Amino acid sequence: MSEFFEANREGSDIGKKALRSGSIALVARFVGAAIQLVTTMVLARLLMPNDYGLVAIITALTSFAPMLIDLGLTESTVQKPKITAAQVSSLFWISIGVACLMALILVAASPILASLYHQPALAGIASASGITLVIYSLSLQHGALLRRALRFKDIAAIEISGALCGAGVAIAMAVFEFGFWALVVRGITTALIITLGSWLRCNWKPGRPKLDTEVKSMLRFGLRMSFGTIATISSNSADRVIMGFMHSPATIGIYQNAFVLYGNALEAITQPLGKVGTSTLTKLRGDHAQFLMKYLTALSSVSFFSMPAFAILAVIAKDLVPLLLGDKWIQSGIILSIFALRGIVHVIETSQTWLHIPLGRPERWGKWAILTACVQVAAIAAGLPFDAIGVAISIVLVRSILAIPSVLYAGRPLDLRFRNLVQTVGRQFLGAIVVLVIGNLVLNYLPTEMSRISRIATVIGSCISTYLILVVGMLGLKDPLRLAYSIIK
Repeated sequence: MSEFFEANREGSDIGKKALRSGSIALVARFVGAAIQLVTTMVLARLLMPNDYGLVAIITALTSFAPMLIDLGLTESTVQKPKITAAQVSSLFWISIGVACLMALILVAASPILASLYHQPALAGIASASGITLVIYSLSLQHGALLRRALRFKDIAAIEISGALCGAGVAIAMAVFEFGFWALVVRGITTALIITLGSWLRCNWKPGRPKLDTEVKSMLRFGLRMSFGTIATISSNSADRVIMGFMHSPATIGIYQNAFVLYGNALEAITQPLGKVGTSTLTKLRGDHAQFLMKYLTALSSVSFFSMPAFAILAVIAKDLVPLLLGDKWIQSGIILSIFALRGIVHVIETSQTWLHIPLGRPERWGKWAILTACVQVAAIAAGLPFDAIGVAISIVLVRSILAIPSVLYAGRPLDLRFRNLVQTVGRQFLGAIVVLVIGNLVLNYLPTEMSRISRIATVIGSCISTYLILVVGMLGLKDPLRLAYSIIK
């Protein structure tokens, strides 16, 4: 078990480890995203928007619960320079206790939720969600120890196994017409497999809790960090919670599927790199110059691929979603095309966690998260009179405006400047905007009788060619391609 409790320090091969870990995490996330996409394609044809809407209401209401259970304690385990098995045991039991409390609250509140939304089915969904939270809490510290040891290959295998098993159970239940319960049991199954896999790959066993001075210090750090996370997640879920009082579950289901498709595309890139980034950059905390250089290098490479990808998604979403999910989800395609516009700069906003957490400044993240939450709720209120599309447009506008300021605020301890960001992502952003324009022009000139697959393929080919000619050929940005070659090699 020694590798899980080694002191965090910079090694001579930290760059190679980070690249290898990031490569594994990215591949695993893309595989997971593919599994999610295929599962969504199948379930969307077997279930109705109303099924998705009912589950989406509870998912949105409880979205902050995993972070409250975590309390930032997994990051404490990853970030702390030195840690003992006894300290991790204490953090483990704290998470279990909070999870059980949250599950009891959900069970007790389930009749109230059903009454408030006038949907009796919400009572059972809320109670079942409590089971998911308890199972989820059992894997947190084991997963954190695997991250601390940079064992992202094991993490990848665990997450893919959980996704596959959850997908299989959900599809089987949908075929036998269990309705929304297919989505509920999918979450329970995925959490169970991830927990079993984490315990098998991390051979640490929790002992008796002991609240010493170090554990209390880690708890304070975790609380400061989880404050920002909870505020961020709660604000991101406020749209569906508020819409639930004004719109039918079917409308929320259409909105939810667009939101999930967008979230999967975003997380395929940002989630694995975020975990690798926070785990790796922590070891550079004492060298701000090196820290800033590594951060900007990572941001440049991620933006090179993510910005044009979301620009293309914004163009093809109206054809892509009906092709994947069926014609009853056409409205989801329109909403996804709006969300995808935010994706062009969303990776910049998301990278603030690569700065706040490894620098040990979670309180700054919390302050910014409060500001963002207030702005987001105001945006939702402004968009509500214009249905789900109006809510999506309002959110995209305000969050896109906040993307650059969020990173500049996070990078202030490193003296990160606006010109640094322009030099790092300016060419990628310009290329994405040009792709957006060219893609829409090509789409408008394509014959309407052309099949959806042909339209999508033509647009993607035109957009990729345009981006490579402009950004690589004319503007000379080639380092991300060299990095991609190294990953493939």
